[in-house]
Amino acid sequence: AFDLAGVSDSSSTPTGVELNTLRALAVTGSINYGSINPGENTLSVNQVTTTTNTGNSAIDINLSGSNMANGASTITVGNQKYSTSTFTFASCTSCTALSAASSSYELDLAKPTVTSTPVEDSVFWGLAVPDGSASGTYSGTDYFEAIAD
Repeated sequence: AFDLAGVSDSSSTPTGVELNTLRALAVTGSINYGSINPGENTLSVNQVTTTTNTGNSAIDINLSGSNMANGASTITVGNQKYSTSTFTFASCTSCTALSAASSSYELDLAKPTVTSTPVEDSVFWGLAVPDGSASGTYSGTDYFEAIAD
């Protein structure tokens, strides 16, 4: 194994010793939709997050989120969609609407075997702003959880 300084060492597990499973991930990228007028969506401009398997077993992910809020105004969580490929919001057939309830998503991130080649995949995001939404900056939280593949 390599540490952050690039130093490595190896060992073997003696008979009768069990290695615990670690399901872990790192998510990079920002979901910032910029300015979208009420009644419009992100069209084909997707935000991108990259999920990297940082554990010692193959993983998929659970995704969930919260409503986006601007004071008393909200954009419900289901107005965000995601996919493993780029998409146009209105016509996306491979998209899933984000939910407040955790939902499993097949990323099929294999067990990492070397540190020089990260095991990662991208998730692409879009948003529709409902008619009548108040103008302003909305914020919410999206949650990523490592689960068994």
